Amino acid sequence: MPAHRYAYLYNSVTWRKRAKRQLAAEPLCAMCLARQALTPATIADHLQPHRGNRESFLMGALQSLCAPCHDGRKQQYELHGYQLDLGADGWPLDAAHPANQPRPGPRVDTPTRTDYRRNGGRQRSGWPASRPGSSPRGY
Repeated sequence: MPAHRYAYLYNSVTWRKRAKRQLAAEPLCAMCLARQALTPATIADHLQPHRGNRESFLMGALQSLCAPCHDGRKQQYELHGYQLDLGADGWPLDAAHPANQPRPGPRVDTPTRTDYRRNGGRQRSGWPASRPGSSPRGY
């Protein structure tokens, strides 16, 4: 049994019966099944973290997991919000992984300081100017 601050919940008779029913209903690890692996489940896991809320703990949805998935993959997912699984090409499989998110493109509407320097110190068209001939540095 867990030796942490929620041990009183996990040690209750109600939880033990519910966890046993969950593992009997779904004897294989849900995360391993998603990867086409057949692994016996040993832990009844809450889909949503209960954070000590007794009602969420006793009534929340459960899934069956093996110990490696519960202690590794699930914890990593709850910490970061995405899985680290990689495909055969070495690219992350999880759509929520930062590598799979769209990247902002370069801003083309605003000239940079480098643009001004490359232009020989002359104002380029497109610079916002308060008066004709003014530079972005105020010269």
